[in-house]
Amino acid sequence: IDRPRVGLLNVGEERTKGNAMIREVYEELQSAPINFVGNVEGGSIFSGDCDVVICDGFVGNTILKASEEFASTMQTWMKESIDANSAEPDEKHLGRSALEVVRERASYDSYGGAPLLGVNGICIIGHGRSNARAVQNALQGASDSVSAGLNQLIQEQLIGLNRTDKKTANSS
Repeated sequence: IDRPRVGLLNVGEERTKGNAMIREVYEELQSAPINFVGNVEGGSIFSGDCDVVICDGFVGNTILKASEEFASTMQTWMKESIDANSAEPDEKHLGRSALEVVRERASYDSYGGAPLLGVNGICIIGHGRSNARAVQNALQGASDSVSAGLNQLIQEQLIGLNRTDKKTANSS
């Protein structure tokens, strides 16, 4: 995504919402040369309102684990409903096929992990219960990050932000 839409996770969309740290981060992001869309609520994580959601690590990990469990529970409930309400084998097959598509999109092992930013190298953080498929996909993600020059791109952007901040400070 050339210009990802970046949102700051908060308890409301209004600029004045959140604690002092969140309001300060909002101001920093608003002046950053990024496509900042403002505060977003939890639903934006799944709705497509933004491409990147910024939050602290504790909140992010809590959301991730709750989302994984919710997806797993929904899959179980849907499978039970399909089995209980589908009289014909073809109906059950179609229902389970659709369920498998959803499972593939929501499952951590489809992605393997996410880059840990702020280290001088590539580090992919995976789930503690990662299976072989998740590890393989994490390794592919690491390889893709190296090929794309992810660290270099981040460093260049941060240097550009630093220069922008210095210019702004000097002109004040």
